[in-house]
Amino acid sequence: MKLVFQREALEEYRDAAAHIAESSAQNSQLFIQRVEAAIAYVLQHPDSNIRGRHGTLRRKVHRQSHWLVYRRLPSDPETIEIIAIAHERRGEEYWEARFRPMEPPATPLK
Repeated sequence: MKLVFQREALEEYRDAAAHIAESSAQNSQLFIQRVEAAIAYVLQHPDSNIRGRHGTLRRKVHRQSHWLVYRRLPSDPETIEIIAIAHERRGEEYWEARFRPMEPPATPLK
């Protein structure tokens, strides 16, 4: 299995670790270790987690308030794409836009 992160997911990961580090460097390290463990589990057992919308799956980060939201890439089922490192208070709506096709540009008025 290969692993790729959407840019937004990588930013969420970094931001969450930095936010936690503001109060405790040790807790930030634990967060990183637990996210890495969740990723390792997903790579070993990609289809054994909670199913969500748009063909996604979710894996709870152990003893943290975050979820890994991911899918197998439709163009390459051997690649896992991390879509979000989502805080549990956030609903699916905030990352759903990452699946919507870009709208065509508006036609200029003449």
